[in-house]
Amino acid sequence: MTKVRWLKLSLSGFGRFRETVTVTFTPGVNVCLAANERGKSTLAAGLAAIIYGLPSTSDPKTFGQERFRNWHDPARFSGELELEVGDEQFRLHRNFDNHRVSLQRLVNGHWQEEIGGEHNPRAQKRHVRYEERITQLLGVGSRELFTATFQVTQPLPEGEKIVPGIQQLLSGAGAHYKEALGSLTEELKKITRFTGRLGVTLRDMTQDRLLEFCEKEILRTEQDVTSAIQLLKDVQETVAILDDLQERSKKQAEELGEKERLLSAWREWRFLRDRYQEAATRQAALAGSLEKATLLDSAVREKTHIIKKMYSEFKGSPPDTGEALVAFSAMREEWTLLAGNLAETSEKISLERASIAQLTALLSDELAAVRDRPDLLHSCRELRRLEEEQRRFQEKTVLLSEQLADLSDRLLCFPALDRLGKSPVQALLSLRAQCRTLLPQGQQFMADLTRLAELEEQIEREYGLFVRASNEVLAALSAYETHKMRLEADLERLNTARSAVLRKVEEVQSRHKLYQHLFAGTDRLGDDAITLVERKLELLAAKREQEESLRQVRTKVASVSWRHRAGISLVALLSGLATNFIWPSLSMSLLTGGLMALLLLGLLCLFSREKECSLPQSRLSEINAEMKQIDSLLGSFSVSKEAQLGELRLRLVQRQEARQQLAELQAALPGEEELRPLKTELEAAKEACRAFNEMVSAAEKQYVNIPAAYKQWRELEREADELQRRIADFAANQAAVTAPSELLDLSPSLLSSPWPEIAILAELWQGSTTTVRDALVWLATREASWWEESEKLTSSFEKLQEEYQAIKLELTALTDPESEVTWRQDSLQQEIAALCTSLSPFDGRTDPLLLESLLARSRETEEELSRHCFALDALLEQQAELEQKRLLIDEKLQPLQERLSLLLAVGAPPAEVLLRWQEYSLLSRLSAEEEKELIGILSAHDASSLRELRSKATDSDNLAVSILRQWEDLRKLFPALPPRENEDPESLEKQYRHLESRAAWLREEDEKLYSSIREWELRLAKLQGQAPSNIAGGELKLQKLREERHGLRKEAAALELAYKELSRAIEFFSSTYRQGLADKATAYFARLSGIFSRQVLLDEQFNISINEDGKTAILAQLSQGARDQLYLALRLAVADLLADEIQLPFIFDDPFLNWDEIRLSNMQKALHDMPGSRQVLLFSHRQEFASWGTACQPDWRQT
Repeated sequence: MTKVRWLKLSLSGFGRFRETVTVTFTPGVNVCLAANERGKSTLAAGLAAIIYGLPSTSDPKTFGQERFRNWHDPARFSGELELEVGDEQFRLHRNFDNHRVSLQRLVNGHWQEEIGGEHNPRAQKRHVRYEERITQLLGVGSRELFTATFQVTQPLPEGEKIVPGIQQLLSGAGAHYKEALGSLTEELKKITRFTGRLGVTLRDMTQDRLLEFCEKEILRTEQDVTSAIQLLKDVQETVAILDDLQERSKKQAEELGEKERLLSAWREWRFLRDRYQEAATRQAALAGSLEKATLLDSAVREKTHIIKKMYSEFKGSPPDTGEALVAFSAMREEWTLLAGNLAETSEKISLERASIAQLTALLSDELAAVRDRPDLLHSCRELRRLEEEQRRFQEKTVLLSEQLADLSDRLLCFPALDRLGKSPVQALLSLRAQCRTLLPQGQQFMADLTRLAELEEQIEREYGLFVRASNEVLAALSAYETHKMRLEADLERLNTARSAVLRKVEEVQSRHKLYQHLFAGTDRLGDDAITLVERKLELLAAKREQEESLRQVRTKVASVSWRHRAGISLVALLSGLATNFIWPSLSMSLLTGGLMALLLLGLLCLFSREKECSLPQSRLSEINAEMKQIDSLLGSFSVSKEAQLGELRLRLVQRQEARQQLAELQAALPGEEELRPLKTELEAAKEACRAFNEMVSAAEKQYVNIPAAYKQWRELEREADELQRRIADFAANQAAVTAPSELLDLSPSLLSSPWPEIAILAELWQGSTTTVRDALVWLATREASWWEESEKLTSSFEKLQEEYQAIKLELTALTDPESEVTWRQDSLQQEIAALCTSLSPFDGRTDPLLLESLLARSRETEEELSRHCFALDALLEQQAELEQKRLLIDEKLQPLQERLSLLLAVGAPPAEVLLRWQEYSLLSRLSAEEEKELIGILSAHDASSLRELRSKATDSDNLAVSILRQWEDLRKLFPALPPRENEDPESLEKQYRHLESRAAWLREEDEKLYSSIREWELRLAKLQGQAPSNIAGGELKLQKLREERHGLRKEAAALELAYKELSRAIEFFSSTYRQGLADKATAYFARLSGIFSRQVLLDEQFNISINEDGKTAILAQLSQGARDQLYLALRLAVADLLADEIQLPFIFDDPFLNWDEIRLSNMQKALHDMPGSRQVLLFSHRQEFASWGTACQPDWRQT
């Protein structure tokens, strides 16, 4: 183990130090005391900055030059540190401005520079030599890890997890392990992207790798082979479908012509039927309108005669006369109603005034004493409450005096339990809990000594080979299966590579034989055979098109010639008949001329047809000649059908692809230069396997299962180390003795808590404990019932004592003239006198119920008086409104009465006059409406008079008869049409729609058949133009790809197994050191806190928790002081584990802010008892730390 010690620290222009400040350190504990803000933390930060560098930052919040450069323009900004590493002394100088660093070693009394140059902690180009040398000397290459482990600042951090860098240092999971896992991971990533499913990475990758590419290529090749086979089938099926479609198209064209002629006859019949129905409808409408118009004309004449005879007085009256009569009658009725309402309102006003007078008299006489005094009831109740409180004060004073005398007599019966502390119960419970842990620990102490001797003897007897083995052999045995598997996997990989090369050579030979077997018959065809076959397919398609064109031209010429001949013959025949009828003598000459014209016309048609047919025939001759030439070139492979030509073309394409693939395989064969490194690697792998087997041969002879034997040896070693640690920790936690066995003979009073408290407890219960052994024996005899009885007795004593003090304090408060209670009694007397004065004529003896009844009655009377006053105001307002309305009605009645004076002068009542007016208005309105309807009928038929309407009806009858005659003539011409008597429109429409839909369906089907024929022809052309893949070559390629996939899967499985085995080995190694850290932290935590029942736990992620009496607690459940103690215990434990190689000093920068005297005492003892005399630097402003170690004071005047 190499010890590191700081010797001297110098800082210039750093933080508060403008000039150079130097401080010298000694071995052991160094104490640097100074007031706050004097630069203690600056010294600690400067030490780390000299070693690891000070970044060039402009942010004063971060660790950098902007934060620590002195504000007063110092001459220098640098630092120097002298340190001792083992037996060597070093000096480290750093210029913070330019990051120049110089590491020197003391050689024969002179400083000799080992490493120099520029070391910028944030530079992209690192000073590798300097960083490696610092890591070699101090064991920590990072400032963050250094400060997180060996520099304890203020306030203490409260993280619930150990820094990841420290985890790596503790568990041994360094870079070489991660590099090995990373290498396996990268190799597996090259093969497959599904690393997450294999358990190597957290999730699968997004892009495919070799294995996925190989599988996709297999799938694509399988699809190509399947497509080539399907192509041949599709060509044959397409030709058969085309023949069937053309036959169907011919039959449907014939049926469509018949349906079109029948549909034209139906349309003409429907047109005549619709015209007749329209004419009949108009005829009926005119007849009905004429009849109605005659009736309306008679009604208008009759009503005009009645008005002139019976209602002559209303002649010349305005139209609103009826409205005026209605308004006059309504106003007369409203005026009568208002008069009655006025009389009723006057009577109500008189009654309300009488009620108001009666209520006012009651309030002024009988309820005058409580009127406007709402607080009487509250004052009466308050007076009774104050008198009751005064009586209770007097009774309580007498009772407390009697209780105090009784408790004093009972306390004299208990022993002096107050020696246990201010809280005897809490002290006894704490002592019992400590004894519950301390007793089994003491008994375990002796058992551990015996077990340790047995383990040492067993290790030497059974596993001496591991103890005496070298580090190289132990490294090989620690991962025996992994190393062996890796070596065997490398050897197998190289053998596989060699076999793959041999397989490639064999594959080329087999592919060449297969090519000769498949395409032996086509060797006499040249490379242009594919072009000849494709050209012949094109010529066959062109030939089919020309033949179709020739057939269409012949059909067209034949149709046109027949129509021309028929037309001319008909004209000639008609002309001859007419001439014979008119001029019989000229008939013979005209007949001869007509025959000559017919002969000339026939010759012209023949010449035109031959001209149109000559062009397609010429093109067919050219196509046949070119096809004959191609057949001569193809020789015996010449065929005439398109399907056979397609098969020949497919075979030629496959031959070309197979020839190309064979050439590529021959080019891909490795040469001799490529095979030579493979042979070298194969020999090296065999030699590595031989060396490894020779190294582990001795272990293989002695142990059947080497990993199990190695694991058992490591477990025994760890158990022995744990026993030694527990023995030393138990002895160190109790007292500083040389040999652990001396502990049992010491006096308990000389040890730390709880031994002195155990001695006091035994003395109180008449026990003797002169040594630790006696104390343990006495504790072993204390059963649970004794502790329970003692707790009950102590609890009774504490309760009586608390009750005595509480009663004494309360009695003092009641009798002390200056106390608040006495002042309250005087205040009560004054309040009672004031309330008696305010209650007059009532007093404290007055019944509150009587007062409450009088107050309620007064409130009710006042509320009733308010209601009557409000009602009186409302009635007066209502009376005024009614008077105003009556005046308004009088003003409106006067003009109406003057206007209607002539109608009312006859003496009839207004209601009777209004009824006659309504009858007159009804007759006038009906006469006007009938006259308007008559004019509407005439206008609808475009007639100006009733006579003109009669004339139009006669014309409509004549039109219907004419249309009916035409419809019957059409029926005679086309007997197949439905008869006129068939009046079922639904049946007729159904027949027509059926015929029409059938014709439309035939047209649509004809178009579909034409489109289908074109589509299938195009599809046949596409199929014939495709270049199918080589089926035989595809099968060979599939076989090769499947073998490649098998190899990739096998390699991926091997990498997965290697990764998981190596991960398990790393996890086992990490868990071993994690448990060691937890055990050491538990021991330090017990020493710092004095509580031995707590155990520190660390899980796989190094999360921290506490187990106490079988219950787990998180850090947040501890007090701030306990968390600080746990944090320091972890720091000390980490330092002990790292001290196996390098022991660094501790730096404490005023961290004990939340610690009491007991905790500080435990911490001081732990610092002085550190193993290996570790150096400690303690910076603080508290003078009580001066006795902890040697003073080291810099010259603070330089700040």
